[in-house]
Amino acid sequence: FPQFPALPEFCVSQDSLSFPQFYDCFPKDNKGNVLSSKVTFLDAWKTTEELVDEELMKATGISNFNHFQIERLLTKPRLKCKLVANQIECHPCLTQEKQIQCCHSRASLTFPYWKIPRLRRLLQSKKFIAQVLIQFHIQRNVVIIPKSVTLTCIIEKFQAFDFKLNDEETVTILSFNRNWRTCAVDHMSHLEDYPFNAEY
Repeated sequence: FPQFPALPEFCVSQDSLSFPQFYDCFPKDNKGNVLSSKVTFLDAWKTTEELVDEELMKATGISNFNHFQIERLLTKPRLKCKLVANQIECHPCLTQEKQIQCCHSRASLTFPYWKIPRLRRLLQSKKFIAQVLIQFHIQRNVVIIPKSVTLTCIIEKFQAFDFKLNDEETVTILSFNRNWRTCAVDHMSHLEDYPFNAEY
C-alpha cells in the first residue's frame, strides 16, 4: 500500500460558496442555474475547527471571502480557531488593496493566486515579470507560493530576492489595477454567499 501523505500543517477552506452533494461539481436546476447547499461557510468552519481539535491539521484559512464574510466568521459565537489566511485573486489588474488591508488588520495572512506570463520582461528592468510580481507581493507583506514546473522557472523565481522595487515602480504596478477578475464565476452571482458583489 502507498504511504499516506503527512497531515497538513494548514488547510484553506474551499470557498465561501457551498453546493449540494451531487456528482456534478456545480449542480444546476432545470433552468440551468447553479444550486447552492443549505450548509453555510459557518457550518464548514465548525467542521474545520473539529479537525484542528483532533490535531488533524494545525491551522486553517479561507478562500475568496469578502470583508463582510470575514466579519461574519470572526463574530461567530464560540469561534475557536484563529483565522490564519485568506487566499484571494491578486495581480496588477486586481491589486486588492482594501482586501489586503482588511486581512492585515485582522492579523491574517493573504495568499494571492494569479497566472502570469513568464518570458516577457518589464520595460526598464532586467527581471522577468514573475520576479517583479513576487517582489511586489513580498513588499506588500503578502505570502507568495509560486508555482514552477521546470528547473529554469524555479531558478528564475529564486532570483526575485536580489532586488527591491522602489516607490515609483510600486506605484506604477498599482496603477494597472482595473478591478478585473479572471476567476469571477459569474454564473454563481445569484447565490447568497457569492463573495464578489462586495467591493472587497
